[in-house]
Amino acid sequence: LAGQMSGVLDWRRDGEQLRVRSGRLRVVNPDAHGEAMMQLSLQPEQIPELRLAAEIYEGNGARASHYMPLKRLPEGLAGWLGQAIQDGSLQRGQILYQGPVKIDKSRQQDRTLQMRYQGRDVRLSFLPDWPVASEVSADVLINGRQVRGLARSATLLGSKVEDVHVDVAAFETGETPRLVISGQVDGPVKDLDTLFQDTPLRKQLPDELLDWRFRDGRMAGYLLLDIPLQKDSGTPMVIVDAKVNNASIHNTPRNLQLSEATAPVYFHLRDGIQIDQLQARALGGRFNGQWLTRDGRSRLQLDGSLPMKQAANWLGFSWLAPLSGELPLGLTVQVPWQGTPFSLRAVSSMKGITVDAPAPLGKAAQETRPLDIRLSNPGGRLALEMAYGSLLRGAFRVDGMLRGDLLFGNGPLQVPADGVQVRGRLAQASVEPWIDFIGNRLVPSLKTGSGSGAATADASLNKVNLPQKPASGGIPA
Repeated sequence: LAGQMSGVLDWRRDGEQLRVRSGRLRVVNPDAHGEAMMQLSLQPEQIPELRLAAEIYEGNGARASHYMPLKRLPEGLAGWLGQAIQDGSLQRGQILYQGPVKIDKSRQQDRTLQMRYQGRDVRLSFLPDWPVASEVSADVLINGRQVRGLARSATLLGSKVEDVHVDVAAFETGETPRLVISGQVDGPVKDLDTLFQDTPLRKQLPDELLDWRFRDGRMAGYLLLDIPLQKDSGTPMVIVDAKVNNASIHNTPRNLQLSEATAPVYFHLRDGIQIDQLQARALGGRFNGQWLTRDGRSRLQLDGSLPMKQAANWLGFSWLAPLSGELPLGLTVQVPWQGTPFSLRAVSSMKGITVDAPAPLGKAAQETRPLDIRLSNPGGRLALEMAYGSLLRGAFRVDGMLRGDLLFGNGPLQVPADGVQVRGRLAQASVEPWIDFIGNRLVPSLKTGSGSGAATADASLNKVNLPQKPASGGIPA
């Protein structure tokens, strides 16, 4: 602490040893004022020995690094402390030093260095490229390589944080010091989005998880960050254990939005997300479910119901237009995690859904008939498989154009190289309604959005019922 100094110094020589000693020294400069007492012992061909006790009052937080003997600390720790306190009022600082004025940095045990700083309204930078905490009321103790700090209250982004512990555990020479920050957080859910999207954590998260953006809503709970203090020298760790209320979560690539989401959320950067009970609205319906990560797989499961029109619009399949009503739905999404691929499965009993199609495909709302739809994304191309009871199955691929196969009855599915085909056999059907359904309703809807592919139909019936003139055989469409 340089500035105007007043006090008493005396020195004494004892043989070849020179000892310089002070009484209470008072130091004043534009940034702060302080007091110190010191003793310095010098002998030929030996490193001088220093004893120093100093206190600093009413300091400028923006220049706090100037009050710290950073050159006496290991490189990673010194670099962090040098940028940590950026503004505010340093109410009190204490420094105790005893030992050689110069040491081998690998032998921190050769001297005693303790510092304590107390401040208010401090701006605290945890690390470059991370959000800066403001309005911090902090008490920090530095003991050699070890740092212990307590922020009683602070503001981080839009959240209030309390009882924040900032620790750098003791470390050996050659090891990377790690900064551990933990505390209670209460604020908007979008702060969690900022943490994942706009900090170095982004590099640690899979793209599919980053596609889920946290918007409206509140969260309250516990946050822990464990970050290496030297760049590119280790993997950060994040743990979030919070209650989320009335949140909105958007996934633009999947065209999916959850709203009014309420859930206890536990997230671990290595172990994934754990939500045991989730309530939310999606696609015009209300769902209950869970999002769990087990054995390297992260699955979002939702059960509820939604309007059939909303489901058809979300899937992008206009050929589902003959279906109407309230669709009971079980949805399972495998979110990519640690190398696992994306997949989606939607199953329904179809009870409550009217299918406006010729018999035996059509059904009344009170009837039950299972529907199973599976989506995957192999090689970045959308693949869909579906089954409607034992009557109808389909397979589709989207790779610049829509290709697909709709099969009535049994047999292997064969996705064509171009366009969409409708084929198969029905045990019994009336010809005229089926000709109208396939030619005038189903095929045009399949062709919609299929790019350059042409929709074709090739169906045969092994039994035909006509109002007046019975016939049998193949029916080209």
